[in-house]
Amino acid sequence: MKTRFVKDVAIVTIGNIVYMIANILVGFVLPLLISVNDYGYYKIYTLYLSYSGLLHFGFIDGIFLEYSGQSYGSLNKRQFRTFSWFMILLETTMAVLISVFSLIFLKGEYKTIGVFIALGLIAINIGQYYQYVAQAISNFSQFSKRKIYNSLGIIVILLLLWIFNVSHEDKQATYQMYVGMSLLVSFALTVWFVYNYKEITFGIRNAFKLEKDNILNLLKVGIILTVTYEASRIVLLIDRQFVSILFPLDTYAKYAFAYNILSCVTTVIIGVSTVLFPQLKRMSVSKSVSFFPNYMGLLSTLVCFFLTGFYPVVWFVNWILPNYVESLVYFKIVFPVLALSSCITIIIFSYYKIYNKIHVFLYACLGALLFSVITNVIAYNAFHTAEAISFASVLTCIVWYLLSIFYLSKNYDIKWHKDFAYSIIMIILFYATAFGIDNAIASMFSYLTVFLIVSFAMQRKSILRFLKST
Repeated sequence: MKTRFVKDVAIVTIGNIVYMIANILVGFVLPLLISVNDYGYYKIYTLYLSYSGLLHFGFIDGIFLEYSGQSYGSLNKRQFRTFSWFMILLETTMAVLISVFSLIFLKGEYKTIGVFIALGLIAINIGQYYQYVAQAISNFSQFSKRKIYNSLGIIVILLLLWIFNVSHEDKQATYQMYVGMSLLVSFALTVWFVYNYKEITFGIRNAFKLEKDNILNLLKVGIILTVTYEASRIVLLIDRQFVSILFPLDTYAKYAFAYNILSCVTTVIIGVSTVLFPQLKRMSVSKSVSFFPNYMGLLSTLVCFFLTGFYPVVWFVNWILPNYVESLVYFKIVFPVLALSSCITIIIFSYYKIYNKIHVFLYACLGALLFSVITNVIAYNAFHTAEAISFASVLTCIVWYLLSIFYLSKNYDIKWHKDFAYSIIMIILFYATAFGIDNAIASMFSYLTVFLIVSFAMQRKSILRFLKST
């Protein structure tokens, strides 16, 4: 099992590294190819598209929870064909409704964004259905291949946009061109997934009425996880929602650009979570409890090391993207909190899933969301700056961590104080070096020095235990 876990992580990580490269190119090249306002429209599109996960109503998560750990051969193919067509019909219906709403009620560029969201809904949610099947049966190779193909498609699109700009001196590529081509790639990959899983898509299937109870059960089982996932995601993006509504489009573009840089770092880290849940699900409760400090120690240390990436980003943005220099202020504020948010979304959430206590985590998310709304409102009314909203998001993440860990600590004797203290110390030290030392090189080496000292003092035992366990 240990060898398989390491192999699974390696396979997913390779796919995520390629995906990260594509994300970095989108993060830094796309703003060069389109205008600031167009980039703002693009980020509004991605912001609202991210809510599309709610529109499968828990069905995908129900599939994942019910069938995680099974083999492809053990799946009831006739039953799954019904599931697949139910998913396709559901998402197509939702897309038609969104398109009609957008064309009737939205105005200007938002009409186009609404139609793009409807199309993206079909490609993303149906593709995600097959991805979750692949993940549930531990077919991480195919899962990673899709990420690689998608990444290559993105790179080709960026190349085509660059060629367009070079060959048209009087014109500039638009966000519509990028989104349109990226949707074509998404649809192509969804078709690829359908082909690879044609045994659970085409052929004789059970009638819907015969599978009605099973479909309703999957919706019932998955809806709490879906809502919980969306609530946790909204906690992370509520500040962007505030900025998109309260500030001009160009301000939101720069604010969103800061988070786009942040997402480049999280892509590889997220690879751990892809295989973590099936791995933990095979463990006993007592064993998973003993593994908790090791997972937390390794992840928090890894993220705190990645914070050194702030300095190359500063240099690159100042050199290549002077129109987005303002984004660095927001990035400097929110970047170190990744040490806490990664532990929440990757490890703590996984433990709630394996203990079948997702509803408890949902309460923690809703509490954090309420706190976030209150602090964002206070920050805006007190300072009227996007920076103040960024700092409010930092406080929200700390409160969210405390709320989410409370139940695990009380009921399963989870050890967390040391890792939380470590993350808080490193966040403070990052702020001290990034804000307090003007010289970038001196600041970077100062942070790296304190990182090595504090990590050796506080995390070396957890990391060594994790390495021995794998």
